Amino acid sequence: MTEYLPASFIFRLAPPDFDPEVKVIREIRDNKDWDKPDFSSSYHRLQRFSLEDEWDTKPPYRHVAYNLLFEHVVISSESGLIRTNDGRMVADTFDHAQSTLDLFKYSDPHYVAIPQPQEQLVGCWLSLLSSNQDNYYHCLVMNIGKLFQIDAHEAEMIDGVLIPYHLTDVEYRALEIGLNYVFGERAVQIKRVQWGQSFAVEKIFFPWNAVAVFFGYTHSGVISFFRQLTLELNPLGVPLPTRFYIDRRAASNRMLHNEDELIEVLEQHGFAIIQLEHLTFDEQAHLFANADYIIGAHGAGLANMVFCKQGTKIIELMPHTLARWCYRQIAMVADLPYQCIITQSHSENEGIPPAWASHHISIPDILDVLNH
Repeated sequence: MTEYLPASFIFRLAPPDFDPEVKVIREIRDNKDWDKPDFSSSYHRLQRFSLEDEWDTKPPYRHVAYNLLFEHVVISSESGLIRTNDGRMVADTFDHAQSTLDLFKYSDPHYVAIPQPQEQLVGCWLSLLSSNQDNYYHCLVMNIGKLFQIDAHEAEMIDGVLIPYHLTDVEYRALEIGLNYVFGERAVQIKRVQWGQSFAVEKIFFPWNAVAVFFGYTHSGVISFFRQLTLELNPLGVPLPTRFYIDRRAASNRMLHNEDELIEVLEQHGFAIIQLEHLTFDEQAHLFANADYIIGAHGAGLANMVFCKQGTKIIELMPHTLARWCYRQIAMVADLPYQCIITQSHSENEGIPPAWASHHISIPDILDVLNH
């Protein structure tokens, strides 16, 4: 039976006036110059579904990433839930966390309890624990991407790294390459944390806000970091397509009803058809780094856009009831020309959330994009 610490009040990190329990080691401002990219050819597709471009009223902003230090804390589960020395919980570590997996429980909306620690960790530990790791975008961009925040001096501070136990082979390889890039030949301890497993830790090094959780705004340092990682990979030694479509016919959600018809059209226009689930991390990174033109439906596979070189053209297929713009924002920061095709979602007919519902693309819309 799981034993719990007393239920604790939840508070959010609130820069620039952080809580006294939070020590700011360094702030990393995003000084990259960018303007709102041309989205004109996609506007009429939004209007057809009576959608507004949210960037007209809430444009992307440059944000600040922070390296934070917590002392004498308890950290719990694969999501990295943090309980501070004065007995409060950091709400930001609960974003996307699930009580059934992480084994936390609420006593009311503002108080939560986590399992008691069974082990003590001495020294300074980098937390690369994060929720929703089974989503490649969350794992690659939002979690591994924050390694860009660690400079050589800070790397020397770190004695060990906490990582989620349940990672796919692709995710683990990405993490391995990222850690090797940051720490080089220096040996650091790696501890894989399982669901509901808690530790009392002397110090937690906590990179925060490389990607804004609720809006998907990505620090340009994330892009620079992943482009540099591609240079660390061994060459594949085989030719790669420069124009391709990301095939989602094997996906478990957001089935595209007329994907076979779409693929036939794209093949006639010289696009290779790629199933990313059959590729290693190295193959995916090289594929996107080599690309000139990518078409894909909204999904985790587009997270690999972080490897693209400047100028790679991106066309995203977006269900009209979903309208999540994290990849559009990555494209802006990474200098990738981006347009979207709004597809007809069947979420209302199927009675399921837009993130899971099937959709249908207008073939004239894709032909219009390809011919312009």
